[in-house]
Amino acid sequence: MGVLRNRMEQDLVVRGLSVHTQRAYLFVATDLTRYHRRSPDQLSDRDGQRYVRDLIEERRLAWVSLRAMVSGLRFFYWTTLGREPGEFSIPMPKGARKLPEILSREDVARLLSGVTNLYASSRSLHRCEVFPHDARLSDLDLRWHSPPDRSGYAV
Repeated sequence: MGVLRNRMEQDLVVRGLSVHTQRAYLFVATDLTRYHRRSPDQLSDRDGQRYVRDLIEERRLAWVSLRAMVSGLRFFYWTTLGREPGEFSIPMPKGARKLPEILSREDVARLLSGVTNLYASSRSLHRCEVFPHDARLSDLDLRWHSPPDRSGYAV
């Protein structure tokens, strides 16, 4: 893989990718070569998909790591080898999405119990993304306070 590795290094540098990304992409190309014990330019689309399946099933990579590996493979095949995306297509894995935790009204009230400023309370709710759609401010039993005056002028 010496000639291909050098060509890939040049492509990475020319495109201005970070050193960390360069190392990660080079690792993927090297690991793919080790996995199939053949030069990666001789591998088919199916071989690439088999490698990705191994990353998922055997190595149990997190989806974030898997997406980085697939990006490295795509760069190698599409940029360094100049293959068309239709010629060598590895689908980008979908990420595992966690549903947000829904807090009860009591939890929201407890969250805001220490806050004495309504402006700060609303900022806390939106920052934490815990504002329930059916909650009303009257349900939270908050005292009205004006937002802090940062302009230097009286409100």
